[in-house]
Amino acid sequence: MLTLTLRQLIRPVCRVSAAVRSQHSAAAVSDDERSWTGQESLSQDDPEMWDLLQKEKDRQSRGLELIASENFCSRAALEAQGSCLNNKYSEGYPGKRCVCLSLIYSKTPFRL
Repeated sequence: MLTLTLRQLIRPVCRVSAAVRSQHSAAAVSDDERSWTGQESLSQDDPEMWDLLQKEKDRQSRGLELIASENFCSRAALEAQGSCLNNKYSEGYPGKRCVCLSLIYSKTPFRL
């Protein structure tokens, strides 16, 4: 009799946990569909940040900067700084690095 009562008490809990599991798995599937690949542009990944960067770029190009310590980078330098070479870390002197680097990175003239 006690066993029957426990089953009756546990049954609603099992139903709720099954419903929660199904909701969780549905959410996991939708998260997998929207998984981060790292290949999205900033305008797609973070539109608010993209808008702020565009406004700052416009301000810099249209305004007069009178602060001597501020300077403007060329487009080529910005592209190099934002490239896949930015993912590399190097410590030590050229030819005597403390970490393993790719052969391509070690051939770049100015290790960014």
